[in-house]
Amino acid sequence: MSIIRTFPQYKKKPIKPSRFTETDFNNYDKLKNDDCFNKWFNGINPLTNRKCKINGKTHMRVQQELKYKNHSYYNEISKIENYKKYNDESKKIYIKFDDELKNIKLYNDNVDNIIDKIKKIKWDDFIIFEGQKYGIPPILDKKHTENNCMGNILKDFYESCTCNKCESWSNCGRIDLHMKCDKCNYKYIDTIYKDTSIYYN
Repeated sequence: MSIIRTFPQYKKKPIKPSRFTETDFNNYDKLKNDDCFNKWFNGINPLTNRKCKINGKTHMRVQQELKYKNHSYYNEISKIENYKKYNDESKKIYIKFDDELKNIKLYNDNVDNIIDKIKKIKWDDFIIFEGQKYGIPPILDKKHTENNCMGNILKDFYESCTCNKCESWSNCGRIDLHMKCDKCNYKYIDTIYKDTSIYYN
């Protein structure tokens, strides 16, 4: 089994599910008995009693004037018949979400601990994590760690991108930094991208 020379990856945090709340249901119950709202919801301008395209310019303007949420919001909430059942489902979903979040935090805390250990080992050593061997990366904190060299990594020279986009004045912002070790002359290229949009906006 070969040694992996990059740090273990963190798990991404999940996005909290978006669910209707009791406040949403209470507000909707008030609105659905309102003649003005029902006209707007069904594509009639309540200010003129003329038809208007749902989500069209006039429809959106009336929505803003009357401080309604968007039409799709009301369309979705109108499909829910049993509020209690929905709220009970929401509680279960959020409990599951919180459990998943806790497990990911524990995992990522463990990754932090493993990374700290990897940073302290020698080149030929390794740390086993989830069945994989992890070793110190060849470049760490501007030091060349390969074969325990520990020389300083310095900038040698840099090259700006010469691709077609750059030549047509749509600069992609790519810069290749040529780096080298001041001890063993080890060399590598570090590519970065500078934001050039300020020049074209």
